[in-house]
Amino acid sequence: MKRTINIVFLLCTIITSTFGQLTIEDIWKHYTYYPFGISKVFHSNTGTSMYIVESNKVLQIPYSKQRTTTILDANGRIPHEIYSIQFSPSEDIMLAATNIEMIRRNSYSAQYFMYHISTDSLHLLLSDSIRIQNPTFSPTNNTICYFYNNNLYITNSIDSPYAITNDGAYNKIINGMPDWVSEEEFDIQQAFAWSPQGTHIAYLQWDESTVPEYTIQKYSTTYPELFTYKYPKAGEEPAQVRAKIYSVQTQKTSTIQFPGTYTYIPEFSWIDSTHIAFTLLNRLQNKVEIAVYSLLDNSCKIVYTYTSKTYVDIPTYFTHIEGTNSFIICNDSDGYNNLYIYTYESGFAKKITQNLGDITDVYGYFKESNTIMFQATNNNPLERYVFELNLQTGVLHCLSDEPGTHTLDVNSLGTGWIREYSNKNPMVTVYIEGKNLEQNREPFANYWMQDVAKNMKFSTVEFFTIPTQDNEKLNAYIMKPHKFRKTKQYPVVVMVYGGPGMQKVTNEWNYDFYWNQYLTQHGYIVVAVDCRGTDGRGSNFRKQTYLNLGEKESFDFAATAQYLRTLPYVDKQNITIQGWSYGAYMALLTAAKYPDSYNSVIAIAPVTKWELYDNIYTERYMQTPTLNPEGYKNSSVFTYIQNIKAPILLAHGTADDNVHIQNTYELISELIKNEKDFETLIFPNDEHSLFGKNSRMYLYSKYIDFLETHSKSNK
Repeated sequence: MKRTINIVFLLCTIITSTFGQLTIEDIWKHYTYYPFGISKVFHSNTGTSMYIVESNKVLQIPYSKQRTTTILDANGRIPHEIYSIQFSPSEDIMLAATNIEMIRRNSYSAQYFMYHISTDSLHLLLSDSIRIQNPTFSPTNNTICYFYNNNLYITNSIDSPYAITNDGAYNKIINGMPDWVSEEEFDIQQAFAWSPQGTHIAYLQWDESTVPEYTIQKYSTTYPELFTYKYPKAGEEPAQVRAKIYSVQTQKTSTIQFPGTYTYIPEFSWIDSTHIAFTLLNRLQNKVEIAVYSLLDNSCKIVYTYTSKTYVDIPTYFTHIEGTNSFIICNDSDGYNNLYIYTYESGFAKKITQNLGDITDVYGYFKESNTIMFQATNNNPLERYVFELNLQTGVLHCLSDEPGTHTLDVNSLGTGWIREYSNKNPMVTVYIEGKNLEQNREPFANYWMQDVAKNMKFSTVEFFTIPTQDNEKLNAYIMKPHKFRKTKQYPVVVMVYGGPGMQKVTNEWNYDFYWNQYLTQHGYIVVAVDCRGTDGRGSNFRKQTYLNLGEKESFDFAATAQYLRTLPYVDKQNITIQGWSYGAYMALLTAAKYPDSYNSVIAIAPVTKWELYDNIYTERYMQTPTLNPEGYKNSSVFTYIQNIKAPILLAHGTADDNVHIQNTYELISELIKNEKDFETLIFPNDEHSLFGKNSRMYLYSKYIDFLETHSKSNK
């Protein structure tokens, strides 16, 4: 009931304040139009309920339609908002993360409060001056392992914590958490794990002592603060990563010796209490192996090897089938990402998914039901559906049928989950679902989104395909201005990204939808297009940009402009290309290689040449500069910069630790040298996403000013 009241209040507030036109302030300062959702969920070990945080209260919500219970009201008891929660195995103790400090894009440190539910007692886990990362309960008791100052520690909250590693040092050795590039490119959020019985801790160690450093200036004092970190660029040697096992009983650590050679360990997981699986990847990322280490005899053997003529896909979704001698893994050996069963002793057993297009996520295997849950395109690259497959019977059940995009957050037993559904209507709906529920809960539907769309006369998103000169068909969508007339000509903004394995053209809601509507309200046609190299259409389509990033993508984006000029309602002299990050790179490269394709360019946080970007990402698609010098030359914006005709708006944050502002500074030098027309927006101390105070609002206000300045059409 409490949640229902809050949602109704929010709905009324939004609807009554949003008649008329969208404003930049509402979109990018107040973020008025974010829909309701559920995040930072902790699923109960019982498989019947979950815990969430709302208004600084921790609530227990059964999957079935039953009463919600308040576990803790932290208002007045904890000085900061609760950011996330987790529970001990018996769920009698809760850890609450507060007073967080973001470290990288996805990682943070926090102060943690420990709450004893039975006694209603609350206290800091450690000193109030200490922020730690990823405190994790043992699976069998209340012992906690956590990361602090590049080392791992153990505490039971009663005795003093003790270190299980002591060689950690900033910019040298990292124990149990990834280096910068592994977090960014392999999405490693935590690099230590308890064994199922809590007897051992497996962890990865990165030795980045020899990795080159990059320094960012931060402007908040008389003399800038210097932030220096390890950032291996393309061609530079990566950190050395090792796998280690710590015994809680003996307090001794052993280093695993893998057969053969490897460069990266992007994944690892315990199979049972005495065996652990590691994913090993070579430097060029065209060979992946699964190695299984045994604590019983310290042996390690390779149980799976897959090689590619281009690159292999990570994650592999390695999943042990409990109670068997088999595992599930994903690869694209038949041209699409499918799931296969392998045995540890004999290798390949059978293919278990087919005719579903690409498998795009795996949520887990569940022993009691002998099922695996996963996400797939279902042969439609614009959409994502979620499925449950019974491994014994082969029966496949689709858990979602509405056209659009579905994702799952499943508990460890596969008995309850959160399903989020969205589409371009627009609509975002959250379902709390499960098996054998007494009564299903009503979905949390953001109906106000459709009311706002109706009241503001939003443009419809129309999906279509764009033909290229070499007979490729590119997925795209178009949004036309309100009161659109075919007899009138309109300026166009083409939104691009184009990076390998990514998509912009999906039947999925994202917040940029409102900016696109803002543009249509101001008389612009908005088009988004997915070039070759993007996801959802099989590996042949996705991997054909290998060794030559930018070549086919820029051709496709130029073909997009050429096609748009054949439409009678397009102003042929007013087509703008806009992108962020890889999309900004594509916008600049297309304008440089095909100077007559676009009339203006907006490039935010661009890569300008691949020698300046990190080695894991770049070498996956381009190999090293030494092995592929021609590819690097041909993919550089600087190679064609003298051809640029279109005026350019550049934007970049000085504290961008992902795509360094060095890319933009070097570009500016060449633009000046070649007497090109450009404008620059520099955001001091802002990172890659430009989420500083008012940064987004300022950026987009200058964005629309730039469009208006360079638009000659009578909109």
